[in-house]
Amino acid sequence: MGKLVAMRALRDAGCAAVASEVRCPIARFRADAAGYLDARPKRGAAGVAVGVAGVGDPAVAAAGLAGVIERGELPRTVIVEVKVSRADYLRDAASAAELAARLDGLLQRRAELAGDLAAAAAERDAAGATRSMLFEELEPWERTSGLSVCGPLLDAAIAKLERERATALKLATLCRYHLASYLIMLTPPGLLSPGEVAPGWGLVEFAPEADLGGEGTLVVRVPPRLHGPTELHRQRLLRNIAAAASAAMLRSARAELEQRREVDQAAE
Repeated sequence: MGKLVAMRALRDAGCAAVASEVRCPIARFRADAAGYLDARPKRGAAGVAVGVAGVGDPAVAAAGLAGVIERGELPRTVIVEVKVSRADYLRDAASAAELAARLDGLLQRRAELAGDLAAAAAERDAAGATRSMLFEELEPWERTSGLSVCGPLLDAAIAKLERERATALKLATLCRYHLASYLIMLTPPGLLSPGEVAPGWGLVEFAPEADLGGEGTLVVRVPPRLHGPTELHRQRLLRNIAAAASAAMLRSARAELEQRREVDQAAE
């Protein structure tokens, strides 16, 4: 639902091309939605200005993205990330350095555990206690039993932190390298306060139950900052938008064809 709202909002704001699940220009990350604005000095939605509904301000930014996304002398690009829960956003916005430190600690702990087990096995071998088990085939299990219990738990924690660090780097990387002209966070109402928004990002709220084309669907809480992507990044993002849109169309056509085949087979 959120990605559909994002794509509809981008189209309403004047984007000539939009798609979901778009690869970023220089990283392995995927944007939830992205759009491309032609180079025309023209505002969307008849130039309606949009206010910011900040703390203590009850104004509703009814014009949606059209009031904060402008065409310029050069084409512009927009990346939208959709977050539907605070845990999802706060995990992605966490400090990459903090996550890296925690990850290093877990990796060090696992290395220490493996070393302790190896040392214990060597000490026991030196003492001549190499056949403590009744069945010889169980001896290797005894040697690694500690690692077999703690290892998977550490591996799971390490994998989780690696995923969290990757998503934390995503928000920072998109802003640091100016990979799009506008970076926008799209969330349900009240999910985030303006002070919680990642640096360089805008905050727009959408009502999940609202009609996709209805007025008041979007409320701008923090206007997005205008970044300056390079021409190469602009062209790459446009190419990736086209690729994502083409893939989505082919998936839809394939699903429709399979559905027709099922109907034909049932009719026979």
